[in-house]
Amino acid sequence: MATAKIGGPIVQSWADASVAAESQLRTETSEVEENGKRYKVVTSYKIVNRIVPRAVAERKKWKKFGNAANDGPGPNIATTFASETIPLVWVSNQAEQELVDDKKEEGRGNAGVAAHCRLCKSDDHWSSNCPLKSYYQKEDEKSDSLRTPASGGGAYVPPGARGGDRVGVERRNDENTCRVTNLPEDMPNLEEQLRDMFGAAGRIERFYLARDKATNRLRGFAFVTYESRQNTQRAIEMFNNARFGHLILKVEWTKPANN
Repeated sequence: MATAKIGGPIVQSWADASVAAESQLRTETSEVEENGKRYKVVTSYKIVNRIVPRAVAERKKWKKFGNAANDGPGPNIATTFASETIPLVWVSNQAEQELVDDKKEEGRGNAGVAAHCRLCKSDDHWSSNCPLKSYYQKEDEKSDSLRTPASGGGAYVPPGARGGDRVGVERRNDENTCRVTNLPEDMPNLEEQLRDMFGAAGRIERFYLARDKATNRLRGFAFVTYESRQNTQRAIEMFNNARFGHLILKVEWTKPANN
């Protein structure tokens, strides 16, 4: 730090401070003539001693130019004023950064391979990120409880013969599920409205409205599972290409697994 001494005595106590402040005031009087009239201009100056950084002290020595070429060191209050100090705050979009990180993780080691979910048969995400993952896990637990113990303890049982009802349960749920896309992302009570709409096609066994894990914002699609395939077909016929607010819904079957 460097000391830029503008002038005035060194104050040692509060008692001296008041006296010093009075002695540092300076008044200059000048006359200005404008439009044939003469004006008297009285300017008061207060000399202040202040400790400033070295860089600031060096800038005071810069040669001035233009209308300020004859001004003394420091700013001239007639032509210069200090603007408001605005702090700079760096703000990062955490949700956007997490989305970029997720895409990097999905693409790592799978260059040129399209995403495909083996659970809901969709092609826009992997099985680990499936919104219906918890639902299929519950179905797996149900099918496990229905398995019969293998005869001849320790005997090998082929995978296709283990829990015969399991494949049927998954197939039944896949066949009765439709995917709804192009949904609004900022509509309040969207889930209640969709349940009322799609409930007209039949009894809903499961309804899932996708949300972002970090921000809890709607992602624009949903899955609806009915008790029967006929109800799912009816829902597709009723609501596919139907107007919903300012958008057009797209309702379709969940895509089958690629063989």
